[in-house]
Amino acid sequence: FTLRYIQVLASNASFNAIYVDLFQGVFGMIDSCMFFGTAPASASVGINFNQAIVSTIQDSFISNAAIGIQGVASDPSADYSVGDVIQRNIIGSSTGTITTALIANPGQGWTIIGNSLEMGNAMGNAKAISCNAALAIKIGGIEVTGNDILDWTGTVGPATDIQICGTGWHISGNFIGAPTPNPSIVFDVAAATSGVVITGNTFSSGGAVTSTLINLGANVKDFNYIGNGVSNASNTFLAGTPLGGIITDNSNTTTVYGPFIPSQGLSGQITLNT
Repeated sequence: FTLRYIQVLASNASFNAIYVDLFQGVFGMIDSCMFFGTAPASASVGINFNQAIVSTIQDSFISNAAIGIQGVASDPSADYSVGDVIQRNIIGSSTGTITTALIANPGQGWTIIGNSLEMGNAMGNAKAISCNAALAIKIGGIEVTGNDILDWTGTVGPATDIQICGTGWHISGNFIGAPTPNPSIVFDVAAATSGVVITGNTFSSGGAVTSTLINLGANVKDFNYIGNGVSNASNTFLAGTPLGGIITDNSNTTTVYGPFIPSQGLSGQITLNT
């Protein structure tokens, strides 16, 4: 299935459907399309990837929806979303046209790369990426690279940039605008999540000074935050303690959690939190 050079405009105020439903689709391709509505028309889901396999949306615009792109929907025993690619899209707007999440519950082996995730909140404090921990068994191997996450508006929280759950996340090379609502969290990691690497990201200097950069639930394993730019806007750098991993904070102090075996020639300031 290929959809290319199509514009879908919702104008009926009672519209609450899905712009494009790739349910149980394989090798689906959405390329160079626009999906939006005239207020108050709004889709329940922009693009539905629930139970889709190896499908792609690229070079497209998604707006006016509760959820921009839906991965795993609601049933951890039956729902899935495998090997899908979200690349070079604009999702949301600087004013705020997404209600709940720009991308919800990425599945297994997802790639989210080179998108502009615009966090205006006129319709609510939507998350850039949301992750329902009840579906964690179907969420893992997520690559989030080279995206802009920016254009927060409004001051009333709570708000979150990225929720993380499941196993195996690599978040790198993104430009992340600190949330302006108060309170807010940049990385919100669910309990029992494992295998997270956050590296090479940079942050804007604005945002709510009372925000939390990293919020860890209980029993988070192998959490690594290294080689990132300084997050000036975060009043609380880290809330919670991982069971294992390496974290370098804004003062360039590296803390190792869990068992630690030093290698030869190791230098610098190392804190062992065992």
